[in-house]
Amino acid sequence: MKTNELLELASLDAMGLLDPNERDAFERAFESAPPAVQAQVRREQTRLATFDSVLPQVDPPLGLKAKVLAALRDAMEAVSNRPRADVIASIRAPRGVNPLWRVGAIAAAAAAVALAISTLELTREYDDITATAVSNAAIDTMRERFEPGFDRVLLSDQTVIVQLKSDQASDAQRSRPSGVLLVDSKTRTGRLIAQGLSSTDEYELVLINKDGRQIKTALSFRGSPAQMEYRTVAEISLENVETIALVRVGDSAPLLSGRISRT
Repeated sequence: MKTNELLELASLDAMGLLDPNERDAFERAFESAPPAVQAQVRREQTRLATFDSVLPQVDPPLGLKAKVLAALRDAMEAVSNRPRADVIASIRAPRGVNPLWRVGAIAAAAAAVALAISTLELTREYDDITATAVSNAAIDTMRERFEPGFDRVLLSDQTVIVQLKSDQASDAQRSRPSGVLLVDSKTRTGRLIAQGLSSTDEYELVLINKDGRQIKTALSFRGSPAQMEYRTVAEISLENVETIALVRVGDSAPLLSGRISRT
């Protein structure tokens, strides 16, 4: 008998749901099992025995304790000459169970497992659909707000891309400000794309040299209610510029900043 089958019978045995033939088969399999498996079986039976809900709600008859102790004493005296399975059987009362009850219990457990798997699959499908909808909405927003030819600027080898990141800690990753600045080195025009900005604050895009001094304020604007900001910079030169910073007016530290990569 396999270990999982032995554990199943052990659980039913602890609740008194084995008929005599099943109980005898369980005892034989238990005796032939390795000590580690026997210990596991006893732990499982002990755990189930602590569940009051599976025990019958009856009052023990008078004299039961004395009878149990006497039976146990007789069994202990005879244990040296009798197999352990016979001793256990002699001190247990006959028990039986309706097979339909066991079939119903197993079917209910299987239905619970199937329901859990189905719920998990539905959750995964919902997440996939949501992610696709969000991606499509972002693409539509870019098409509406960005000027024609933006894709050519983005992919041009003449465009310098500066990633603007926040150093401020935030528990909500999605609400943390972030942005990117695209600078066409040929036309000296820039395009700022940012998200997570407040619609009630004013911002400045400043150019900083390698000594940490501000060279120029390239752009000033007030945040809009839109989730994504798209601003154009008419004239911007990256000569002698080390860092690009987006500053909220009134703050001493940059909200976003990024170093220019020199290749």
